[in-house]
Amino acid sequence: MENSNEEAFNEEVYRYYEENKPDLSKVVTIAFIGKVSSGKSSLINAFFERGRDDAIAKVGATSGVTTEVKFFKLNENVYIVDSPGLDDIKKENSEATERFLESIDIAIFVVSGSADKTQKVNFSGVKYKIPDTLFVLNKKDDFDDLDESGVDDVVTQWKTSVGVDQVFQTCAKGYDPKSRKDIPLRIEGVDALKAHVYKILSEKKKDILLKKSMKDKRSAAISIAVTATLSAAGSSFIPASTVYITGIQMTALSSLVYLYTGEVLDKKSIVTIMFSMLGQNVGKSIFIFFASMFPGVDAVGAVVAATVTAAMLAAAISFLESGKSLNDAAGFNDMYKKTYSTVKSMLNVKDMTSEGFIERLFNKLV
Repeated sequence: MENSNEEAFNEEVYRYYEENKPDLSKVVTIAFIGKVSSGKSSLINAFFERGRDDAIAKVGATSGVTTEVKFFKLNENVYIVDSPGLDDIKKENSEATERFLESIDIAIFVVSGSADKTQKVNFSGVKYKIPDTLFVLNKKDDFDDLDESGVDDVVTQWKTSVGVDQVFQTCAKGYDPKSRKDIPLRIEGVDALKAHVYKILSEKKKDILLKKSMKDKRSAAISIAVTATLSAAGSSFIPASTVYITGIQMTALSSLVYLYTGEVLDKKSIVTIMFSMLGQNVGKSIFIFFASMFPGVDAVGAVVAATVTAAMLAAAISFLESGKSLNDAAGFNDMYKKTYSTVKSMLNVKDMTSEGFIERLFNKLV
């Protein structure tokens, strides 16, 4: 495709966007499975960024609840299942339960304490029904008296007894609504667990739905921006890179707007925002949209792609964080220009390939 052919370019970009944009009509269902003693309630509240005073249980359960299994509707797109085991969910034997079971995207299998071989059957059963099942060793604080090697031994024992390769270690002390008010909140390992959940959901184009449910929009926004920036840089090495880079930017911008406002923008609205944002900087960003002078197959192209994308998304996050609308063309353009200058002075080939640099960059920018 020739970049000078604007019509063909637009068609290719729109096609990429339609194929890769998140489906906001979908539903995310996450099941937390484990014994009552495993600390599921605390972990659920910590995972969804709820404190003792606004625990998930207060959101409201759907029909079909028993003392064993709880179904929660967090919002129109996110559902939570809290159950001792998969068999307990099946015992509900209701139409609503069947829908929940069929729609479970991810199971988080929660245990605590020393390794228990009897959990292998339970875990295997869940893993068989729900392939995307994560194993979590909760109440990490129970091992505070052990040295690092002692904790490693406990984790190894769980891996061996249950037959898992990865164990997420978490602590959510004080997040249970029944906890004493004077107990300080302690959270560890939950962000790593959440990041893996986002990764799984992103493959289903559902991660934005869960991120929208979180109170901390900034962290979710940065994760969207980091992924898009790295993807844009990587796309600069392939033919017709400007199509992919522009499509990546459009997808990220629409996700950020939805994250903060719940508004679903059509592709033309997104393009309008992008062009108004560029303003006098169209020449600076011509690599992204139309220029053929950049081959898009070397490190220079990757840095330019990353710089423009990072500046665009950092400016958008800053604007949305402050409650402003991206339709404020003049203000957004001014924010972009300032951010672009900052990013350009900070980003180079060496730093861009350094692990974690892009995330640190966004944390400084927004």
